[in-house]
Amino acid sequence: MIHWNILFEGLSAGKPIICATIEPMIEISKDVGFHVPFNDVEKLVEKITILKENKKLYEKLSKNALIKAEKYSWGNLGKKFERIFKLISK
Repeated sequence: MIHWNILFEGLSAGKPIICATIEPMIEISKDVGFHVPFNDVEKLVEKITILKENKKLYEKLSKNALIKAEKYSWGNLGKKFERIFKLISK
């Protein structure tokens, strides 16, 4: 079972994410982290090491994570749903 909300919790905390190489995780992780194939422990360790050793990259991905989290915030999603409901109720 995949818990999508964990990705968004990480984003809203300003943390770079490392997730599985499946959609929509690939799209969500773009510019905010990495994706690795299931059961590829070596790739996972590689990505963790990159984040640990490259502070500038970590900070850049963290900043991008906060920006992306805002895109998926309840406030923004609520506004989009409101517009859709208004369009279909006319």
